[in-house]
Amino acid sequence: MEQLQKYRIQIAALSETCMYDSGVKLINDFTWIFSGLPSVNKTRNAHGVAICLDKTAATVWKDSGLEWEAVSERIVKIRLKCLFINLTIIYIYSPVNPINNQMNDDSQNFYNDLQDVINRIPTEDMYIIMGDFNARVGWNNQQQQNLSNSIGPYTVDITNENGEKLIDLCTINNLLIVTNTFFKHKLVHQTSWMHPGNKQWHMIDYTLVNKKFRSSIEDCRMYRKAAGAIGTDHHLMRIKIKLHFRSRRKMVQKKVVYDPIKMKNDNALKQFQKDLIPTLSDATDKTISIDEKYDRFVEHMKTNAEKILKIDKNRNRKRKEWLTDEILEIVEKKATAFVNWQNHRGTKLEIEYANKYKRLRKLAKGKIEKRQEEYWDEICEEIESSVKLNDPANAFNIIRRLGGKRKRIKNMPIKDKHGKLILNSADQLERWREFFGDLLNVSTAVDLQLIDQIKITRIEKNEEERQSIQPTISEVRKALNQMKSRKAPGNDEITADLLKAGGEPVIKWLHEIFSDIWKQEEMIEEWNLAILIKLFKKGDKQLCENYRGISLLSVTSKLFSRIILNRIQLLVNRQLLEAQSGFRSNRSTIDQIFILKLCMEKRREFNKPLFMCFIDISKAYDSVNRNLLWKVCRQYGISEKLVNLLKMLIQIQKQRKVIEEADVTGIQVSYGRNDFFHGTKEKYLNFDMLALLYADDLVVMCETSDDLEIFIETFEKITQAYGLSMNVKKTCIMTLKQLEVDQNNKIIHNHEVDQPDLDINIRNQKVEIVNYFTYLGCGVSRDQKPDEEINTRLAKASTAFNMLRSVIWYRKTISITSRLRIYRACVLPVLLYGSETWSITKTHEQRISTFYMKCLRIIIGVNLGDRMSNDKILEMTGQPPIETIIRRNRLRWFGHANRMMNSDNEPSVVKKITFSYFPEEKRPGNSGIRKRWEDKVKEDIEHCQIKNWRKDSLNRDHWRELINKNVQNKPVHQNIKEIIYEYKQRAVNRRNDDLAASHGVIKTKVTEILVKDTNNHYVCPGCGIQFKPQGIANHNGMECKELEMASNDCKTSSELWEYGP
Repeated sequence: MEQLQKYRIQIAALSETCMYDSGVKLINDFTWIFSGLPSVNKTRNAHGVAICLDKTAATVWKDSGLEWEAVSERIVKIRLKCLFINLTIIYIYSPVNPINNQMNDDSQNFYNDLQDVINRIPTEDMYIIMGDFNARVGWNNQQQQNLSNSIGPYTVDITNENGEKLIDLCTINNLLIVTNTFFKHKLVHQTSWMHPGNKQWHMIDYTLVNKKFRSSIEDCRMYRKAAGAIGTDHHLMRIKIKLHFRSRRKMVQKKVVYDPIKMKNDNALKQFQKDLIPTLSDATDKTISIDEKYDRFVEHMKTNAEKILKIDKNRNRKRKEWLTDEILEIVEKKATAFVNWQNHRGTKLEIEYANKYKRLRKLAKGKIEKRQEEYWDEICEEIESSVKLNDPANAFNIIRRLGGKRKRIKNMPIKDKHGKLILNSADQLERWREFFGDLLNVSTAVDLQLIDQIKITRIEKNEEERQSIQPTISEVRKALNQMKSRKAPGNDEITADLLKAGGEPVIKWLHEIFSDIWKQEEMIEEWNLAILIKLFKKGDKQLCENYRGISLLSVTSKLFSRIILNRIQLLVNRQLLEAQSGFRSNRSTIDQIFILKLCMEKRREFNKPLFMCFIDISKAYDSVNRNLLWKVCRQYGISEKLVNLLKMLIQIQKQRKVIEEADVTGIQVSYGRNDFFHGTKEKYLNFDMLALLYADDLVVMCETSDDLEIFIETFEKITQAYGLSMNVKKTCIMTLKQLEVDQNNKIIHNHEVDQPDLDINIRNQKVEIVNYFTYLGCGVSRDQKPDEEINTRLAKASTAFNMLRSVIWYRKTISITSRLRIYRACVLPVLLYGSETWSITKTHEQRISTFYMKCLRIIIGVNLGDRMSNDKILEMTGQPPIETIIRRNRLRWFGHANRMMNSDNEPSVVKKITFSYFPEEKRPGNSGIRKRWEDKVKEDIEHCQIKNWRKDSLNRDHWRELINKNVQNKPVHQNIKEIIYEYKQRAVNRRNDDLAASHGVIKTKVTEILVKDTNNHYVCPGCGIQFKPQGIANHNGMECKELEMASNDCKTSSELWEYGP
């Protein structure tokens, strides 16, 4: 990308991209339209072609209807609408010159596909075909020169077989012309590739164009410096074309990008805050309106930040993150040295310039490797800190950025309501406006009598004063510290990082603005503007229904909302149901998953029935009636002052409404002392579990099907009355598997109790009955077997691991220590999500361990053929066994559950369900030996040699110390690379011994037989030509004819290589 920008390339074409599948990506400032092999057919010869468009060309392509076609891994096509003509660009990568029948067939198939593409191009279009044709064209004799007028006078080669096919293509279509051969340049600016064997330069990259548009091509030449900087064996071919794009460049003001390094520099921050102090006079100005005061604040922030914190002009912010100015300077010197070397080829100074280029190349390589190692260490620390700070969103954003698998949907065509494809950008924008208008503007009708029935709670005078008093500076400071960094700004482009960089002057500014809003109850106009971003979820990318939108609001408005939230959070938390875990501190999805799974386990243990319904509410947040919302706020004890401020803040947003419970009996369990052992005379308390909520995700548990049916009908009736609606398609029912018992209360295996027919219909739609359901990311099955859940975890972890395979695991510049850190931070959390609730068998543990060890083998670069044991791998990498990690996770959660108390300082639901039991029930006989979660916990406690868990678990730090004793990661073995090399050498020796035993011949590498010279070259003993290591190996594979003739004692040349020359 650096070189394309340097040479001002607007439309670039690349081959050998090795990109699988086809699609559109945005890489740096270039839009890539690529075509490759299907990802299911991965191979080393991936080929792959791509056309890259800069911003101007991408805008034209977008306005032209985003027309493109991925023909094969060797051909890709796009079409642009220009001012007077339309331009079709075809980029190709031809097979090499054929030397056998198979290669000849491949070449012929390629030209047939290319001819089919040409036939489909509109006749009035100007079209350009460019790429690596792997062909040589030239004048073999005067007769051929007279017959063909597709080739210009400036050729450098003699036509070969691929060249004849190229000339035939031009002649048959009677439209094409080889532009390279019509412009006179130095020989070094005409040839594009050097043969590795005879060291001769050839012209094999060409550009073809319609004859009638020949005058539009102004120049065509090669640039060697770009090849030297990148390290490719093909020179850059640049064509100048005279075109007039139809699209005009839009004058859009560029957003200012602030330097994250400067925002951490103490001197820069002090200067930024110092320059903001004189502006505080505007903050206390009483003669201006709130909107004007806020506009001045934004202007002062941007002006001073741009002056002090703006990223430097000479720093390319789109380059690779690990690149530094020092490295770029060395790369530039290397490119210059390469050109000097090429200019002195065949002279006395060639070796001097070649050695200079090689020294700079070695220096650049060393600098890059060192910087990349530092960079990956920084990435590891960032991911690990995100995981430790319970910020998985940031960690997975980094993973997606590293993996390069982000779904780019900016230029994708979409369909209208009737399934017709929309290509025009203006029509697409109108379709998005229509879709989000229907999605967000949900009309809800609520009976006013229902709203009037909600009683307003009387608030004490002191409490009302506490809520209604103007915010203090300490409240603003606290709220600002709570804001997350590195989040997208709103329309005013003020980020939380910029506000934090402003320090006390910004806090005083915001305090004055917030105080004016509080007193006047007048909201800033800028806060009502939101930027709507579309996010692809899953399914067909051309359907708007598969996208969701998020609104980017002003960060200062979020800061104001945070102040209000801090004032009412404790008040609201005391009144919320304990079963609700969404958006509450010290609560997580694992709470609800654990409660649900343990309820199911205890019911299955005593062979009791359980009926569950997983309810989904359609557009829950957007469907809440606002008048109803404000009335409920008053019922919760929120003052009228705060409600008025919330009304102004949420002018375009909608929030959910807590509805009343249906009068239905849930499941009943008993809770005694905090222990797994309960005596017959022990005192206990019964408690009911009806529903579990996580935000708008609801699961209901009932003992009978009748109770479940009553709840669903009542729930539907109440939600409809309050303006909400159940999504019947996504709502599911599940029944726990219950087996029949005989007269002696013994289980009869394989005889399931006949459950009543649950034919529940909502608005003439039947609620689906399922055997498996994914609840909050974890699988729940009616028979409580973890097989499908383990399969899902392994599949997701495999996806996360493979996403980083080529980016991290196969990259030699990343140390093994850094790879292991990324593995622990990015892959293990995916694999072990929900492992705190697992009660799996040895078979399941073995499957997980197999995947775990397979990943470690790939990370350190060994395979099964190297015969390195699992224990040896764990010892060298310093990693604990996966069974130990699962045990630690389970005990960590057990200690957390034993310490959990609710807001009334009583045992929480999680703690109650952990030690719950059925005191008056007896477990049926012949029920099997399946281990319960508490059985696994007991084994874990015994394995960790914890003597008094009742006391130890109450001390969090001491408990963590006990359970982490055997899970600490040790340093990687100091000589790990030498040990791996030793194992691999043993494997090679074993394979050679086996081969010798079976064939009587020991095959040896060519490079091990021959002796290389001072330039690291090898000389073929048959033909005497010099080769690089890869070249001599390929030469051997092609069967050198001179070598075969010279070998009198061997039947074939391959035997000579086997025994040595």
